[in-house]
Amino acid sequence: MSTLFERLVEERKRLGMSQTVFGSKGGVGKGSQINYEKGDRKPDSDYFEGVAEAGADVLYIITGARASYIGTQETSVKYTVNQPPRRAIDPEDSNADLFTLIDLYRYLNSARRAEVLQAVRGLAADQLNEEYDLAGDCDEQKGGGQL
Repeated sequence: MSTLFERLVEERKRLGMSQTVFGSKGGVGKGSQINYEKGDRKPDSDYFEGVAEAGADVLYIITGARASYIGTQETSVKYTVNQPPRRAIDPEDSNADLFTLIDLYRYLNSARRAEVLQAVRGLAADQLNEEYDLAGDCDEQKGGGQL
């Protein structure tokens, strides 16, 4: 099993941040970030709060457990006990899948987020049977709205 320090490096790299930038999100300088990543020092709760706001999966950094989606029914949303969703999700809520998608999207780095957006745009275009520019420009739909 990996150490807290190895997972800290992994999360920083997943988010595509330098030691300087990631450290600043946690309220520390590059030197402190290096010490955390080498295991010479342990971050405090203020640091973890800051990097969590920047998108780091703090539970993963500390415990090694990531969120796991295990729901299979249309509106059933469940997570392993390793990590609850960031937002309480009511399985009867018609938007439960949307909230799950948003919660899981938060764990992706910027490159993966761009891939997800491109895929969703393509799927939506296929679903609507409309032409759609996957670079992000929306074509007007029937009814005057935009995708």
